[in-house]
Amino acid sequence: MRAYIRDRYGGPEVLRLATMEPPRATGDEIVIRIEAMSLNRSDWEALTAQPRYVRLMNGLLVPRNAMIGSDVAGVVESVGPD
Repeated sequence: MRAYIRDRYGGPEVLRLATMEPPRATGDEIVIRIEAMSLNRSDWEALTAQPRYVRLMNGLLVPRNAMIGSDVAGVVESVGPD
């Protein structure tokens, strides 16, 4: 799977296209094959860590999650056992 990821906070220049292992659904999770997504204000805040309080939720020095985005539309590909 290909995804734009980041390993530090900053503007769009910190994003890079990477090939990643496809996720597997565990527990009560689902895996969605994304067909469309949007970027909104909360995604921008997660990318830039502005305002500063965003770091409390996403990681103080570096982001805990390499990917951003929360508004997606797609097809459920797999469901976890729970």
